[in-house]
Amino acid sequence: RFVTGSYVLLVDTLTQENFYPKLGLGTPALILFTDDGPASEEALRNLYQAAMDFKGRINFCTVNGIRYQSLAVKLAVSPQVLPALVIVDVGNETQHVLPVTQPITEVTVSEFCTDYWNGRLLPTLRSAPAPAAQGGPVFTLVADDFRRLVHDP
Repeated sequence: RFVTGSYVLLVDTLTQENFYPKLGLGTPALILFTDDGPASEEALRNLYQAAMDFKGRINFCTVNGIRYQSLAVKLAVSPQVLPALVIVDVGNETQHVLPVTQPITEVTVSEFCTDYWNGRLLPTLRSAPAPAAQGGPVFTLVADDFRRLVHDP
């Protein structure tokens, strides 16, 4: 009885019932946004090694990115590009999205988690695309350019 009542899945499906325990108790969570395609199935298989390596430090979850598009958008993930990975840290109010140019392999997932854990990832901010050119008296500043334009002289 103790074992069946105390086990924790390595990779769990995020639902309304377990959302707070997975995301709101101070442990960061890696979320794989999926669709019904074979790429999502392969991405899910590629999570397990990192989930074993980071067990207890990062919660690993999957969520249907089509059904929960609004959650994807809030976390700066495009629901048109699935599968997608994001690490959410509710305590620090940050999210870190794996660039869509990187494939979701065992190696990239492990490196992504390691880089996050060691503080080498910058948070991802929801942002409009940076304008190609700034013309006229009005300057358009977006989150993607903020650090570069405001903090770098």
